[in-house]
Amino acid sequence: MARIEGFRIKNYRVLKDVTLGKLWNMQNTKPLSSMTAVIGKNGSGKSTLFIGAR
Repeated sequence: MARIEGFRIKNYRVLKDVTLGKLWNMQNTKPLSSMTAVIGKNGSGKSTLFIGAR
């Protein structure tokens, strides 16, 4: 089964440069786990993170 190990969002709404997990060019970074919690203050871009990752 395919699995997302990581992703990067640049210049989308309030997210200027966000990387979560392991990308193809970042071999020493750990991949996302099967459950990842996103926690932050109001207006910090939590909802935008999921809209941008579609």
